[in-house]
Amino acid sequence: MKKFWLQVGLALLALVFVGIYSVFHLGQSSEQRLVKRIQAISASGDPVSLSDYWQGPIDPGENGVVQLEIADGDLEKFDQKYQGLILLGYVSPRYNLGGGQLQSMNGMFAEVPGLLQQLRRVAKCRQSIDQGLIAGHPFDVDLGHKMKNWRLAVKALTINALAAAHRGDGDEALANCTIALDLQMALRSMPSVLTFLVEAENENLVFETANHVLRISKPSKQTLSEFKQALARIDHRATLMDAIKGERVFGLAALQQLRDGEGAGDFGAFPFAGSWFAEVYLNDDEEMYLDLIETNLAAVGLPRGKRSQVLGQAVAKLDESTFRYAMSKMITPCNEAGYAVLDQIDAKLLAMQLVCDAADQLNEPGTVLPVIKHLDPYSEMPMQIKQLPGGLTVYSVGNNQVDDGGSVLVQDASGNALDIGFGPLLDVPSKAASSLP
Repeated sequence: MKKFWLQVGLALLALVFVGIYSVFHLGQSSEQRLVKRIQAISASGDPVSLSDYWQGPIDPGENGVVQLEIADGDLEKFDQKYQGLILLGYVSPRYNLGGGQLQSMNGMFAEVPGLLQQLRRVAKCRQSIDQGLIAGHPFDVDLGHKMKNWRLAVKALTINALAAAHRGDGDEALANCTIALDLQMALRSMPSVLTFLVEAENENLVFETANHVLRISKPSKQTLSEFKQALARIDHRATLMDAIKGERVFGLAALQQLRDGEGAGDFGAFPFAGSWFAEVYLNDDEEMYLDLIETNLAAVGLPRGKRSQVLGQAVAKLDESTFRYAMSKMITPCNEAGYAVLDQIDAKLLAMQLVCDAADQLNEPGTVLPVIKHLDPYSEMPMQIKQLPGGLTVYSVGNNQVDDGGSVLVQDASGNALDIGFGPLLDVPSKAASSLP
């Protein structure tokens, strides 16, 4: 009997040894695979660490982030004035403006006389390095504050553009729209899906403002050409791909901090850090994360239908797992909303380019319509242009892929515009209009 239990004990001991060896071997082999994958990413020229965004010392005068920080105080004062404008019934550039609104707009910069000039300095920067990223602490960067100031900077430029247009200075007005687009490019440091979404929101505001400017004023051909050149510099797919690669750096940094037993922002510390189990578990998670990144990068260039299918499969694989891929579930950029914004802002960009091409005809609905060559990203058919009593409407058929006659202000049950584009300005809003979307 004793011999039997001795054999059982030896067998169990052997199983434990085999299990430990297997886990150790699995951890080593998965680590080797990860090292090779990251080396391949680096060899392709893509960033794999925060240091890849650090290209050496930059003169503060050429650093977009630093230059925007100089305007912090003035942007806060501008924000207070902007909130007052909202109380006057200001809704958006899609509307004509009343006398009280214009008077308020013209006086908004009296307390911040250097703000616009400072924002022009920001727009001239061609690099943007955040000190928090240089220090290697992405979790300590206050993105909320930076995104708010970024938004306020664009609002300041577009408010000034509207005021200038109503004063009859179309050149100053449209030039401010160009500066706002250049400012977007000047503030890219470590890209992320969040910064892509904010950038798209800012662009939409600039486009709406330019539509307003072109319908009530006549900028010179030179100023219009410079704005069109700024539009031509926009590449949403390249921007989104950079954002996804930035997410990859962020995710790899978070996983490494967990491996080292350090806190990783809101993720906390991994309780088994340093153990064989932790290596196997986190390596498995990291492989899934890199797979998701590859899926997202590939999805950027796919047609909309195929993209939804591929992303849906990736999300389903995560949802079907139980204890695995915890970090991937928290930090993956797999998000249909980001790609929906890509389609919307692509359609807006094409419509804006067509508005510029038809700048001399916007208020003359009886003229011969231009031939449309731009393809709608939703239907892959030519973009639409429609004559309305107040002027031309240029638009994409939108998510439902149905031509709703240029209904760029009508929303479906999901809150999406039936058609996406730009049309004649609406009547002067009353104070009650401030409750409109």
